[in-house]
Amino acid sequence: MAQKLGLSRIERKPLEDELLRIFGETTFGEAKSRLCVPAFEGFHGEPFLFKTPHHPIYRKDRTERMVKVALSTAAAPTYFEALPNNGYVMVDGGLWSNNPTMNALVDALSCFELDRSRVQVLSLGCGETAFKVDANKSSGGMLQWRGVIAAAMKAQSHNAIGQACLLLGKERVMRVDAPESPNPIEMNDYLRAKSELPLMARSLVEAAGPQIERDFLGDEVEPYVPCPVT
Repeated sequence: MAQKLGLSRIERKPLEDELLRIFGETTFGEAKSRLCVPAFEGFHGEPFLFKTPHHPIYRKDRTERMVKVALSTAAAPTYFEALPNNGYVMVDGGLWSNNPTMNALVDALSCFELDRSRVQVLSLGCGETAFKVDANKSSGGMLQWRGVIAAAMKAQSHNAIGQACLLLGKERVMRVDAPESPNPIEMNDYLRAKSELPLMARSLVEAAGPQIERDFLGDEVEPYVPCPVT
């Protein structure tokens, strides 16, 4: 783990090794579900979405390795170094789509010509932290605004849920998330996460489980079949 200023905090190789153990050489096109995975392409400074071939025009990511997709979307700045990938430089999609609800919703509506009344959204959060502009922050300064990146991610997440509710109606959007905490778990604090998150997840499942089962698990759907290569 690198500790020097200017270097990433966490080495990528252990994560890559674990992903290789799980996925091996499996390609993104072999996924069993339709997926839209956000990343950010740093060389050109543009949002980037890896998409499975669930629509005839989605072809370019079919042969990408699962490991590369996972490393791209996990490359959180300051924690991991950016990932070179076929001439691109990939970093965490949370920079622009920390909550990807609208990515999935827009893709579903545009790809399958669905009536909005047929769509239901289950959004699973990772816990959020409170951020408010108090008297100190209103005066400006880097120290006062050091949490602004987290605030931007939180704002994007809230906005994504709000937009989904406007499009579908609040009754068709379910958000399950841990309550705000004054003592959040740092993203690289594995030991604390391992100790606290399973119990928190269990309590959330016990509270929301009956509604999730009723609204999302009752109907069988046809298995996903990728669009053929043409």
